[in-house]
Amino acid sequence: MPFLIQKFGGREQVEAIWQRIRGVGATLGIDYRFEKIRIRANTLMAHRLIHWAQRQGDATALVEELFKAQFERGENVGDRMVLAWVATACGYDRAEVLYYLDSDEDISLVRDMEHEARTWGVNSVPTFIFDRQSGIQGAEDPMVLANEINRAFAATDNQD
Repeated sequence: MPFLIQKFGGREQVEAIWQRIRGVGATLGIDYRFEKIRIRANTLMAHRLIHWAQRQGDATALVEELFKAQFERGENVGDRMVLAWVATACGYDRAEVLYYLDSDEDISLVRDMEHEARTWGVNSVPTFIFDRQSGIQGAEDPMVLANEINRAFAATDNQD
């Protein structure tokens, strides 16, 4: 938590942010338990796992389970065994997952994608980027997201 206190300017600010996120999450059936997070996870392997899963098809379930592991259960999503457990629960082959995670495959690619996202101003999760033009950072009401998606679609239609 010290890094969050430094990032947001104090314990009270962190608590206020957590309360806001918990409130939005509760309306969506998400039970955020930030107090369970004991370690600031290095998420490189988690992002590699998501990239790997996306190459195989729809990785939505995996992404959702990784968020639950991190934000509801406080699990270290930088740990390869946690990642393997989550992936296996989503139907992926454990041996394949561990083989991939133990390799260097896609490390440079994922780091490059992270660098690109940072050049867009992404510095928190979740962040939604619309048509590489606009974005929303942080937990938001689904209507806010829907309005921004509609705005991005309208802007794209006007460019054609």
